[in-house]
Amino acid sequence: MTATAPVPPPRVVTPEELCELRVTEVELFSLAGHDGYLREVNAAFAILLGLEPAAVNGRSLLELVHPDDIVAVVSALASLEGGAGEVQVESRFAQSEGGWFHLQWLARTVPGTDLWWAAGRDTTEFHRLVAERSRMQTRYELVLGKATAAMWDWTSPVGCLPGNRRPPTCSEWRTAASR
Repeated sequence: MTATAPVPPPRVVTPEELCELRVTEVELFSLAGHDGYLREVNAAFAILLGLEPAAVNGRSLLELVHPDDIVAVVSALASLEGGAGEVQVESRFAQSEGGWFHLQWLARTVPGTDLWWAAGRDTTEFHRLVAERSRMQTRYELVLGKATAAMWDWTSPVGCLPGNRRPPTCSEWRTAASR
């Protein structure tokens, strides 16, 4: 019987590492208090909102969240307050010009403080593509009838035939058409 090494406890992020996260522009980053007010956001998050970081800092997170998503955001943050190590949520945020973008984010408390940090990514394009696929399926059902449209594999990548992992090349199309 071989002995297994004990699993080390989760590593705590130091304040210095947190500072490094703040300057990361790859993902969206924010630091907020348990009162729900943003203390700091990185440039990537502010740009997506259409604002300067200084214009976002000090604002309530909930004033930026879509009204239909407030309950989910409040519930997730309440889980953090209740001792959850981390929460993941997806919500829509207001842009300064009036639009909305989807953001999937992960939040964790900062140990020993009344703060939590969140990192996220823009999922707006994903939601646009899902909605487009749904609209296409509805159009096909209207034109072809529901039974015929059901024969299409809606989970295949766009431009691929069912069973193929890549779109056919021009020569493959010509060969198939000449048969």
